[in-house]
Amino acid sequence: MRHPAIEVLEATRNEYESWMARLDKAADPAAISPESIRKLSAMVQKAGEALEQRPQENGAGEEWHTTVGAYSESLARLHKKLEHLGISLRVRRMQLSGARVHQQAVRSWAELTQNLR
Repeated sequence: MRHPAIEVLEATRNEYESWMARLDKAADPAAISPESIRKLSAMVQKAGEALEQRPQENGAGEEWHTTVGAYSESLARLHKKLEHLGISLRVRRMQLSGARVHQQAVRSWAELTQNLR
């Protein structure tokens, strides 16, 4: 019988991989739903709890190390994806901020030209 912590780590790793695949396929990665981010956060927390439950059985050692290694690789890829997503969101925020400033300038010029008549 497999240790529950190993099963949790494998399931979480699979969820990470699935989430990253959906992110790669998204037309606009910045459109990821807040619910999706909350779910991802809960998965990270659950995996952290599973890591604290390291199996003590002698036979689980090799499987544990293999599972933790695969999980670590997925977590590193997830970290890179989230950094990239964060950069994309900051760029988008700057673009929107610039668009708002431009819109305000146009509105001010429009009001000024109406007052000149």
